[in-house]
Amino acid sequence: MNFLETINKEVTNLPEVVLTQTLYLTRVGSKIFGADVDTSDDDYAGFCKPSMDDLFPFTNRIYGFGSLPSVFEQYQKEHLVHDGKEFDLCVYSLVKVASMAYKGAPNATELLFCDNKHALITSPESDYIKSHAKYFVSKASCERMYGFAKAEYKKMLDKDAMGVDYTKSAYHVVRLFNQVKYLLTHGELVLDEHSSLLKNIRSGVYEFNEIVEMVDNIKNDIAFLEGGSKIPEYPDYDLCHSVLYECLMNK
Repeated sequence: MNFLETINKEVTNLPEVVLTQTLYLTRVGSKIFGADVDTSDDDYAGFCKPSMDDLFPFTNRIYGFGSLPSVFEQYQKEHLVHDGKEFDLCVYSLVKVASMAYKGAPNATELLFCDNKHALITSPESDYIKSHAKYFVSKASCERMYGFAKAEYKKMLDKDAMGVDYTKSAYHVVRLFNQVKYLLTHGELVLDEHSSLLKNIRSGVYEFNEIVEMVDNIKNDIAFLEGGSKIPEYPDYDLCHSVLYECLMNK
């Protein structure tokens, strides 16, 4: 019995497509960045293969006549409990996660580059799309991730001003800016590259002003790298479509 079958039996009823067609499921959160602590949650995310009806919803319909057909895009549940531990679960349609990664969504990009050592479920399809994850990387990915980093940086500043613990926000800030730097340099991600640094930030080894200086230095590196980076402005649609099609049509 795999993890999803256990959850379906003991915690909550899962949609059939999630239960039987999940191609990839992995732990997410601080563990995939090597920055987990004793109190870190075990949250899970992945993707499943949608049905043919979901892939081709207009096979027996005329587009524009009547209501649009609904298709499965994702299943998400928060605050589930198993063996006394709370966790969140999110399973996307493979089409949804590929579309998100194509548009540069950081969570989808990270999912494609997540090390399989954290995975609970893998498949030939997941191995295939993950082995071609670089096709989905572009400067649009960097811009989206940079935007998330800036938002988290503001949270860190606000928490410090209010005298609230800012270390978790600080680790996210440094992680995200470093990921942008790595994407611009290598066109891919190694999510746990700075695990020791991130753990030290979370444990309070660095003073606030040291973190601010660290962030400023990374941002300067990013500004220097942007002009010379060889990653494309946007992903190649045909390449990404081809990878997705091969995964979906794999019998």
